[in-house]
Amino acid sequence: MNWGISFPIVNVYYIFPTFKTLIAQNSEAEAVHVAHYLSLNLVGKDNKIKDSSTYVDFLKQAEKEYNLEKIKLFASNGKIIYSSNPKDIGDVNKKAYFHGIVAKGNNYSKVVLKKTKSLEGRLVRADVVETYVPIMKDGRFLGAFEIYLDITEQNGLLQQTVFNSSLISFVLMFSF
Repeated sequence: MNWGISFPIVNVYYIFPTFKTLIAQNSEAEAVHVAHYLSLNLVGKDNKIKDSSTYVDFLKQAEKEYNLEKIKLFASNGKIIYSSNPKDIGDVNKKAYFHGIVAKGNNYSKVVLKKTKSLEGRLVRADVVETYVPIMKDGRFLGAFEIYLDITEQNGLLQQTVFNSSLISFVLMFSF
């Protein structure tokens, strides 16, 4: 067996998926960071989410500033109380991951590729990391953020890098 061919194969089947996982993990960490920052401005002294009149402009600004593909704010019962798409407001998330994972204080993320459906069944137009981040205060679940970070550009650059690396490997292998 020609060992030269192993490098491009390792590149495609091991290194590429490892980098994709890293992009997803970094995006989730960024979404968690953003959500924690946002929640500082949403929770009042009474340990409840403030009235929407106090945070709508703040969340719209944050969406632009952090280049979020979409953002939602849920009450503790799963009802959407803010969304970058106003049509979503009032809907209730009844999914098991929301009530069984997020409502218990745990983050939940999924990479959703372009032209596939998100956890809530929305067809996405870009590669995104969909992250749910609970808003907790004194061990009590107050609500959650759903943040979509667009990772299309990072995925494209990664695919191009892996392709170039594999191509160079094949050219060198066949040259020798």
